Amino acid sequence: EDTEAGTPQGGVISPILANIALLGMIRLIEKLYPRKSDNRPFARVIRYADDFVVISKDLEIIEQCQTAISKWLKPIGLEIKPEKTRICHTLNHIEYNGKAEEPGFDFLGFN
Repeated sequence: EDTEAGTPQGGVISPILANIALLGMIRLIEKLYPRKSDNRPFARVIRYADDFVVISKDLEIIEQCQTAISKWLKPIGLEIKPEKTRICHTLNHIEYNGKAEEPGFDFLGFN
């Protein structure tokens, strides 16, 4: 069906608009959790269009980033989709919210 308003899903302009719109999200996380004195990020956002991951050594920081990002997205009419959101460790099995989480994650076709 033709799109009557907005940008069509999968349209060529969608990724660039997402990159522009979500740049503020990355700046927020960089401001809240800046680089340490050894020049390593305390929390880092890796994003491609409207897909992103937040990485940090500290689970508490990941949870704080999730809350901050949710609050940041709300005024622009966006939200984190719970079914696409997962907190895990990249190397070890963990239990999070009463659920066993496998290590690693898929992002842009890679694990």
